[in-house]
Amino acid sequence: MKLLRSYRIFFLSIGIAFLMWFYVKLTSTFTHTIDIPFQVINVKPGFGIVSDLPETIPVVFEADGKTLLGIKFFYDVRYQLDLAQFKDDPEIYPANFVQNIRMPAKTNVKILEIAYHDTVAIRSEHLVTKKVPIVPVVDVSCAPGYIWVGGFRVHPDSVIVECPVSLAEQLTEIKATAEPVYNLTEDHTVTLEPMPFKNKFIHMEPVDKITAAMDIQPLGETVLENLPVRLVNIPHDINAIVQPSTFSIRVRSGVDFLASLPKDSIRGVIDYALEQSLNRVEPQLTIQVPRDVAWSQVTPSRFKLVILNESIP
Repeated sequence: MKLLRSYRIFFLSIGIAFLMWFYVKLTSTFTHTIDIPFQVINVKPGFGIVSDLPETIPVVFEADGKTLLGIKFFYDVRYQLDLAQFKDDPEIYPANFVQNIRMPAKTNVKILEIAYHDTVAIRSEHLVTKKVPIVPVVDVSCAPGYIWVGGFRVHPDSVIVECPVSLAEQLTEIKATAEPVYNLTEDHTVTLEPMPFKNKFIHMEPVDKITAAMDIQPLGETVLENLPVRLVNIPHDINAIVQPSTFSIRVRSGVDFLASLPKDSIRGVIDYALEQSLNRVEPQLTIQVPRDVAWSQVTPSRFKLVILNESIP
């Protein structure tokens, strides 16, 4: 017990000595370099800063330890550049403007030097707002026997962004990500997170939540028959037909999607001008189907162009 008590007295003595030393140090005067925030105020209405500015600048202060601790961790101290005093975008040497340092009132401190030895160029641009569509970037797969139909249904499908006018034209979409989803067998919705902009001068209006819904359907298959063959790009002085004039095709997609699929959304096209330029004996049927539809087994497999008459101009 006596040994434990001796240890307690020892450590207590060390603690008291440290506190006394620390107090003496806090009341002593020191010279110290502290990084303070760099701030630009009174930017013209409707404009924004588009040049790279330092976040902080180093300043050499002379003060007692308590004041220096306050400047570094607690006081509102900053270098404040007021653009209202300039007619055009300025280029300044911060070390020449010690008066721009803002300190709390009645702070007993001496500013010895601004230790920032580069110039700061301020460049501003007119800001514009723009409605930009959201593009999901999500890895999605369905279980065997199922298909994803219709792509993403995004809500909201676009957001308002503010950016410098020089960036507005190239800002065409906002990509948003979510965790990948695999082996889907039913409708699914994910929450999207917009990807950070590469340019820090682009800002998006806050949105509570962005979602992307997916329509997952059982995979179905059907045969569409007696679809017309369309002959296009026929010269006005040519009267031509295709034989046979119809075709059948096997298509595959979601069962609900196929049930509502209009027959005229499946097109079989022969380009007269292309066939003539390639001098093909048997014209080629080009199949055009909606998104999310796969096709196979076109019947018949061969067609023929028949010229009924050719007028001489």
